[in-house]
Amino acid sequence: MTTVSGPHLMRWDEVADEPYLVLPSFPDLRLTPWRAGDEDDVMRLFNEPEVGMFAHRRPYPYLREHLPFFSDVLGPSSRKTIDNVLRPLLHDTPTSAGHINYSGAQCAFDVPYYPCIMLRHYPSGKLIGDLRLFQAEDSAGGDQNAGFAGQAQQTAQPSEQVWEIAYNLMPEWRGKGVAGQMLDVIMAGWVEWLGIGTGMAGVQTVNTASAGLLASRGFTKGTTFMEPWPEEKGGGEREVAKWTVTPATPARHNDLLQWDAIADEPYLALLGYPGLRLTPWRGMQETEALRLFNDPTVTKYSCRRPFPYNREHLEYFTDLTAPYSQETVNTILRRSSSSSAASDLPHPAEMPFFPLMVIRNHATGQLIGDVQLFQPESDYWDMELDRSLRVVVPQIDSPEEQTWAISYNILPEWRNKGLGGAVVDVVVGGWAKWYIETDNILSSRLAASRGFTKRRTFMQAWPEAKRWGWDQPSHVKALAWFPALGKHSW
Repeated sequence: MTTVSGPHLMRWDEVADEPYLVLPSFPDLRLTPWRAGDEDDVMRLFNEPEVGMFAHRRPYPYLREHLPFFSDVLGPSSRKTIDNVLRPLLHDTPTSAGHINYSGAQCAFDVPYYPCIMLRHYPSGKLIGDLRLFQAEDSAGGDQNAGFAGQAQQTAQPSEQVWEIAYNLMPEWRGKGVAGQMLDVIMAGWVEWLGIGTGMAGVQTVNTASAGLLASRGFTKGTTFMEPWPEEKGGGEREVAKWTVTPATPARHNDLLQWDAIADEPYLALLGYPGLRLTPWRGMQETEALRLFNDPTVTKYSCRRPFPYNREHLEYFTDLTAPYSQETVNTILRRSSSSSAASDLPHPAEMPFFPLMVIRNHATGQLIGDVQLFQPESDYWDMELDRSLRVVVPQIDSPEEQTWAISYNILPEWRNKGLGGAVVDVVVGGWAKWYIETDNILSSRLAASRGFTKRRTFMQAWPEAKRWGWDQPSHVKALAWFPALGKHSW
């Protein structure tokens, strides 16, 4: 099972002007809203015998006259969620979708309708499946469409509500792990995100594949009952089981931090980039590090790092930070080596050194960038050029009261691929938010896209050696960016 983290999953597509949910293990797939033009693909999907015969309520054969269900029944609720919730959160004020502030509900209990119901290939846009989430208790009532469209009255807190999950896939996409990833994403990216108390799925007992998938995702089999089946789908009665799952209470949780048993080291997985990860420094990568830190577009923005960057400067990795990195790995992270995730790691009173300093291509082992998370002194920009301060500053305050800085660099050929944003997401979500409420200093545009707000500006003396090739005065304006997210909102 691939673990996923809710806050990182919901995004906004500027070109399509719509929200979508990423599938971390399938970067070419995403869950999006219904679009005009999906009609032919929907009819093909719902008329597949293995899809149509297992659906108790959906018409079969599925005809064009049934398609207004999407535009007229689901459309208004979908647009309401997008316009009132997701567009303000993801587009108008770009963030990593840390929490939903739903102001368009009719009452305080209302959970918004889930709009990203179509699984499609990206960038072709071809529809290859669907995933629905609707109010289970109301679906058997007199107005089934109200439940399907999230319009039924909600008289209980979200934690007391039950919402039903249903999904379908085109035949050529089955058996690839896509269905399991969709379940992971809908649970972490919506059900847990909104605090819905219970997810439910109804499955015929003869459908052992779906039953096995639900069991692998933590669902438990509950009551079974005999359901009269429509004549056009075979008639008679079918035994149906209700499978339910109750998400864990939100807490400090880390499902991004993993352990590589072969390399015998921890790593942070980069969502949307399954071949890339953050790992500790390894020997025999000095040439790659020198190339990175001597790249003009990297070093000109670094005030303190030496330039030219020579082999003697690599002692920062091999000698200075190595003991602290090894201490974190051996005393904290290695404890998770018997499991696939580090979600049960302790929350120490003192923030440990961040050891996952290398952005790495896992297949080749190549170093393609670096990332640092470190504690500055009282004034980050007035700090002496003693690099040891990055790791040995005494921690007077509790982690929640500390300010830590993020910096990162990426080789030129890996830029403009969204990698910088993924690195910031995983460092904040997979480490910093696990321990502290972080104040970060990083690239301004990317910072704004991740929900950081500009705190202050000031003039910083800049080394002469780093002023080539661009018209830069001896003092440059620097910006300090800090996150706008509330405490533990992730």
